[in-house]
Amino acid sequence: MTQRLSTEQAAAHYGTPSGAMDADRAAEVARVYRAAARTGHGPTKAVAAHFKVSRATAGRWVAHARHTGLLKDEPRRNPKALAVAQALGVPYEDLCRAIRDHAGGDLRVTDTHPALGADVGE
Repeated sequence: MTQRLSTEQAAAHYGTPSGAMDADRAAEVARVYRAAARTGHGPTKAVAAHFKVSRATAGRWVAHARHTGLLKDEPRRNPKALAVAQALGVPYEDLCRAIRDHAGGDLRVTDTHPALGADVGE
C-alpha cells in the first residue's frame, strides 16, 4: 500500500504552504484526472494516488482545477457506470439515459455531463 503524505509533508514536497495549488500542479491534476476518466478509473482517486495525498485533498485540488477552468469541459462521470458502458460497447450517455428512462426510480445514476443538462438521476 502506498503511504500518503501528511499536509506538512505535501507542503514540503510540493514547495507550497499547506499544499496550496500552483499553476503547474493544477495542470498536472487536470492531466491525471482526464487520463483516469478516459480509462474508466476513479479520477479523483487517481489524483490522490498520483500525488500521494488523501482523497479529501485530491478532491479540493480537483475542485480548484475545475474553478480555474482546467477541467471546465470535463464531465463528471460515475466510474462504475462508465466501466459498464465500455463493457457493453455503448456510449456512457446512452447508458445513463437508459437507466433513467427504464429503472423506474429504483436505480439512480447521477451525472452532470454538459450534453445531458441536469443530473441524469433526477
